[in-house]
Amino acid sequence: MSRSDIIAGPSRLHHLDSLRGIAALAVSLQHSMACFVSGKIHDYAYSLFGLSPVVFFFLLSGFVLSRSLDVEKGKTFSGVMAYYIRRVFRLYPAALVAIGIAALMAFFTISYANWVKLCALFAWVDCFPERGPVGAEGIFSILTLHQIYVFNPPMWTIREEFACSFLLPLLILLLVRFPSVVLPMGAAFAWMLWRARYHQPASFLFAFYLGYMIHIASPHVEKIGEKTTKIVLFFAVMLWIFSIKQGFNAVTGSIILGVILLVLIPCHWPFLRKILESPPLRFLGRISYSFYLLHFPIMLLTCGLLASRHLSLLIFGNRFVSSLILFVISVSITLVIGHFSERLVEAPWNRLGRKLSSHLLILR
Repeated sequence: MSRSDIIAGPSRLHHLDSLRGIAALAVSLQHSMACFVSGKIHDYAYSLFGLSPVVFFFLLSGFVLSRSLDVEKGKTFSGVMAYYIRRVFRLYPAALVAIGIAALMAFFTISYANWVKLCALFAWVDCFPERGPVGAEGIFSILTLHQIYVFNPPMWTIREEFACSFLLPLLILLLVRFPSVVLPMGAAFAWMLWRARYHQPASFLFAFYLGYMIHIASPHVEKIGEKTTKIVLFFAVMLWIFSIKQGFNAVTGSIILGVILLVLIPCHWPFLRKILESPPLRFLGRISYSFYLLHFPIMLLTCGLLASRHLSLLIFGNRFVSSLILFVISVSITLVIGHFSERLVEAPWNRLGRKLSSHLLILR
């Protein structure tokens, strides 16, 4: 596999996009379950379908961005600046649009008569600001992605993505310049993640660090066979599932999921690769960013409308059936809206970002 494989183009590794899409779908499932499931089952689902996919997002981003920096001379000043331009145009416009859509949905939920709040997640509606113009301080908070959780709670991961992806080039330059600090730096990031609370800027830098390590190690696993791939995946997945039964540990989870990603990069299991490269999963992978940004407000709006108009659909006495109904309906809506968001917002701004960054590299 050449180093340009993961860069946008005909040789792009689409199965990695599919993995991102699957992770986004898992997070949506966890949020749907949280509307009805509580107690230990909720905690286990939160670790399995909530935090684990988020960590996998960061690992995958660290790997892909490290390859991108390597391919496009990211160790030079112009290469780093071009990388920053691409990241801003990749993440920022779609995030602002998603905040706006979430705000409109929240205003609707506030004004909707007889709104039935089925779970604690509807605190999103209660905490939303009263109707009226947003002051300068509020606008600044939105533009800097600061305290935006009231607009769209899962957006904390996007702010984390911003912070970590902007620190990644500096981290790589440091590790390349001083190889002796590779292990101490990894230990320091692991300790920071272990001690830090979630939602703190750059608290998941350890996952990006591991993504860079996976980038370095990936050439050494390119030729592993199908049998070895199956064995490693089996034991890694079993270890991951049993480890989170005791409560999710972001450090341990990052390491285990990092091993899974390392094996899935070449993916020498034809059956699995065929599934990951199937058209439905490729579509999900393509719109995964917009899907993730929009799924939460759409899910709560769907839940509230069903509870207000068709409560019988959600109350079967079986919490899992109710979760599944909400999941299927809200995901179907989000797929459609996410498709248009990807085409009308993500794609144009991505093209502009790549164009500007390529001009910068030419002018260097």
